[in-house]
This record gives sequence, structure tokens and C-alpha cells, in this order.
Amino acid sequence: KKNYAEAFKHLDRMTEREKYRTYGVYYFGLANYKEAIKNYRKLVELYPSDNTGYANLALALIYDRNIPQAVAMGLKAIEIYPRNLLQRTNYATYSMYAGDFKTALEQSDLVLKENPQYEWANLTRSLSFLASGDEAAARDAYGRLEGAGPLGASLASMGQAALEMYYGRNAKAPEILQRGIPLEAAAHDQGNTEP
Repeated sequence: KKNYAEAFKHLDRMTEREKYRTYGVYYFGLANYKEAIKNYRKLVELYPSDNTGYANLALALIYDRNIPQAVAMGLKAIEIYPRNLLQRTNYATYSMYAGDFKTALEQSDLVLKENPQYEWANLTRSLSFLASGDEAAARDAYGRLEGAGPLGASLASMGQAALEMYYGRNAKAPEILQRGIPLEAAAHDQGNTEP
């Protein structure tokens, strides 16, 4: 808050683009998603090639529960920079949230061709198979996720437990989660957190 207060003293020295980015991040940090959305919308209206603006707008829309618009803005971000794996993974995840598992799987697979170990794309792939009712593919995808380093192993443990509960095999979940505790600790020890 102190740093933003200082930044706001110097708005007259910022470009218009910097102002909208600064306000967008500021309101996002306050969880005032409506104001963040307003600033990011203005940013991409004035600077239509600002893929970070589209990416942040999409994320603010997710938090505001406007999933269809988040999907549309996520797509705009990857149209500008198709090789941005983080933004393509986000687009895949937003598509999954929208129930479009086909797009989620296609986009996750594109990311995984570039980086087979990318945990978040593997997670979206796993969850999309699970949500579409393909238990065998979900189980296989969680196995792949498990091999994607400490964070992947931790996420796979939670996902495998969720899979068992989803299919009514609740008694298996605690055992899986117990095995996952050291994996979670290893993931955090390596500084792995959310994307």
C-alpha cells in the first residue's frame, strides 16, 4: 500500500499505458475486480496489442466469475503471442472452467508439446479428463503430472485423492493424501507455488 501511495504521487510522469497497468494491478491486489476490469478494458482498448493487459483482464474476469468473457480475453492474449505458455495454459484452464474440455485438452497438449513438464498444463489436462468422465485418461494424466517434478507430484497427489472421492472411493483418499504430504513439503521447499 505504501509503495502504491508513492507511485500515485508520480502519475503525472507515467504514460497513459503505465497508468492503466498500475491501476489495474492496484485494484486487483485489493480484490476490487470490477475496478481492475475497468482499467484493463481501457488499457486493451487503447493498446490492442498489449497481451499482458488481455491476460490480466482475463484473470480479473475469472475472479469476477465472468468465465465466458475470461475465455474470450484469454484467447485474445494468445492470438497476440501464441508461444506464451503461461497465457496458453490460462486459456486452457479458463476453457475447462467453461466446460469446454475439448479446447482445454487441445490447448494443454499444445503447451505440453513445448514443455512436457509444465505442471499447470498437466493439471488442467488431468482435471479436464476427470470432469469429462474419462477415469482411465484422468488416471494416466495424473501419472504424467506426478512425474513433472516436486510441484507436479504434490498436485498429482491431491488430484488422485480427488479422483477417488469423485468416484465414491472415499476410503482411499486419506492414504493418498498422507503419501502426498512430503511431496507438498518438497514443492514448497523449492519455491513452487501458483502460476
